[in-house]
Amino acid sequence: MTRWIEASGHDLRYAVRGLRKSPGFTLVALLTLAIGIGSTTAVFSVINGILLRPLPYPDQNRLVALSNVYANRPEHSALVSGTDVAHWKVDNQVFENLDFVSHPDIVAMSSAGSGERVAVQHISAQLLQLLGIKSFLGRFLATTSAKSAGPWVFSSVTSSGNAISQAIAMCSARRCLSTPG
Repeated sequence: MTRWIEASGHDLRYAVRGLRKSPGFTLVALLTLAIGIGSTTAVFSVINGILLRPLPYPDQNRLVALSNVYANRPEHSALVSGTDVAHWKVDNQVFENLDFVSHPDIVAMSSAGSGERVAVQHISAQLLQLLGIKSFLGRFLATTSAKSAGPWVFSSVTSSGNAISQAIAMCSARRCLSTPG
């Protein structure tokens, strides 16, 4: 056992001497290793986050995403509108619940003389409860109040911290995220 350790130490010293003699090769080898390890770590992080780790929702294995598919071109799909989901809810005999979230739209939001581009999404009133998300301010819109306000409710703003705090204050005042309760 000690002979193996001595041989490994001798090999390591020989390798370090060889790398000192050619600093250009050493630099290229270290950069290659750094890029290879970094890219492998990045790819694994993405795959782990998207494919391997479960979604942070209760009953995530029961969640599905639906889309419109063209009959003559099934490889292409179209965006689903709120009207589509409303029609699907009426005709639904398969799913326990159908709710809606739009793709993010970029809009301009201004407050106190400053403007910022932010991403907003529209959702159906029950989506947040379906996903197990808790309200941090007030309560979520009930289905009855959502129907009186229209079929879809403004829901989320994502941007820098300052814009988020401004948006939460605006949403609280306008009752677009939650109503006092």
